[in-house]
This record gives sequence, C-alpha cells and structure tokens, in this order.
Amino acid sequence: MKKKKRNRVLPVFLVMVTAISLLSGCGGKSAEKEDAERTDR
Repeated sequence: MKKKKRNRVLPVFLVMVTAISLLSGCGGKSAEKEDAERTDR
C-alpha cells in the first residue's frame, strides 16, 4: 500500500518542482530586463 502511494506522490512532486523552477527562472529574466530598461533611460 505504501509503495503505491509513493509511486503517485513522487511524479507529482517532481512536476511541481519543475514548474516552480521554470516560473522562477522566467521571473528572474523579466526583472533583469526591467532593470536594464530603467538604466538605459
């Protein structure tokens, strides 16, 4: 019973970690672009 539950939880956890890392990466890039645009003016 525990093994089946672990087999379901692990992929969900990995998907969540991947999604969070992708979203945080995109957020970091847009913040850098905004800073660059502000310094250009």
